[in-house]
Amino acid sequence: MFPREVAPTESSERTLAVLMHLSMYGYAVFPLAFLIPLVIWLVNRDQSSFLDDHGREALNFHISLVVYILISFPLILAFGLGILLLVLVIPAACLVLPILASVSASRSEFYRYPMCLRLIS
Repeated sequence: MFPREVAPTESSERTLAVLMHLSMYGYAVFPLAFLIPLVIWLVNRDQSSFLDDHGREALNFHISLVVYILISFPLILAFGLGILLLVLVIPAACLVLPILASVSASRSEFYRYPMCLRLIS
């Protein structure tokens, strides 16, 4: 995580940033939940640096989780270590980290997910 910086934001920007992070819970009902932060980010990234930052971070988290899940399957076959990753670590990250990011966004603070691949920069 990086230092808590406060960005001057409007209420609507904070709400959209929170929605982008909480979209992780959308996978329970919508298998393409990554489209939520993607659309919000693409529409608003030029108007708001705050939404640009939070959108990139939310998308990088979605992508990172897919990569980690794909890596865990061969680890299960080879060593059984993937089971620990797939059953404990990834679900815990999916439950806790979006909440922490959403709280930061609602306070107009920036947030960095730990161990997140920064593919969209």
